[in-house]
Amino acid sequence: MELHLLKHSSLSETGVGFPESGSDTVEKVYYDENSERVWINKEQYFDGISKDVWEYRIGALSGDGEVFEGQEEAETNAGGD
Repeated sequence: MELHLLKHSSLSETGVGFPESGSDTVEKVYYDENSERVWINKEQYFDGISKDVWEYRIGALSGDGEVFEGQEEAETNAGGD
């Protein structure tokens, strides 16, 4: 249950981060393979995203931006608010 609610202790060991504070607004999503970052706007990104994860498919959705489709100008709420 904790894993489903994203509260499991193992999730802190993933190496994925959202290190920059800002507006948390999804403006344009793009992946930078060299830095393994998924950018959501000019200042903010998710860090530690491998190419395999970016291209992984779950059902009809892939990680390569389809998850964010229709979310432009939406807040990510990644800051925990």
